[in-house]
Amino acid sequence: MSFYYRTKLGTRGKATPAFKTGKVVTVDGYVYVLCYNHPRANKKGYVLEHRLVIEAKLNHVTLDKWLQRGIKGNYIKKSKFLTKKEVVHHINGIKTDNRTENLMLFKSNAEHTKYEPMQRKLNT
Repeated sequence: MSFYYRTKLGTRGKATPAFKTGKVVTVDGYVYVLCYNHPRANKKGYVLEHRLVIEAKLNHVTLDKWLQRGIKGNYIKKSKFLTKKEVVHHINGIKTDNRTENLMLFKSNAEHTKYEPMQRKLNT
């Protein structure tokens, strides 16, 4: 996956605000956070923020503490990480809104796919 940065002047790399904060918003609208030692980090060391938020909640720690553990590599052996099959859903549909109350965890994409049509019926 290639990363494209949204900025006013179209700058990339070190000149972007995202580089300084360790956060990147892709063209798809998802927020990635720099977390090198995470088991699901991509080649550049980034992890989807909504997955980190859910993992922090499952491990009963704040997102800041979870990220500190990830950067230092001191995840506790009993830490709960999301599997590749688990899907995190944004309830309001806004991909950058990664508050815990806006996220739902599904065990599989099949469960998530069943939920989507039901949600659409409720909203119409």
